[in-house]
Amino acid sequence: MPRNPFPTVKMLADECGCSWPGFATAAQETEKAEEKLHKALKPKHDEARILDADCSLILFGSFARCEMLEGSDYDWAVLVDGVVNTAHSEQTRAIKKALSDAKLIPPGSTGTFGGLVFHMI
Repeated sequence: MPRNPFPTVKMLADECGCSWPGFATAAQETEKAEEKLHKALKPKHDEARILDADCSLILFGSFARCEMLEGSDYDWAVLVDGVVNTAHSEQTRAIKKALSDAKLIPPGSTGTFGGLVFHMI
């Protein structure tokens, strides 16, 4: 059963006797987008995981808000929690390629998303 990312909206709709189908549509489309993302980044049988253990792939924007719709882009960054090395850049390029190969819409052209972010201690 799909999760409900908008429990407060559902409670309000129930209280008001209303329905806002756009929320359910966005949640369903986000779930589909998540499946596509997992499929795009899943290692092949002979490949290692794309990211080192000290890295995480973080998604922002409509994906994080569960508001993906057809045509939404994937705003993402690789968070490095440790010493940065050249492998992290290669891994980021591998993610870009995997998303491109899967025909997932890349982040906008501002350069804010789609790259490395470093956690400084």
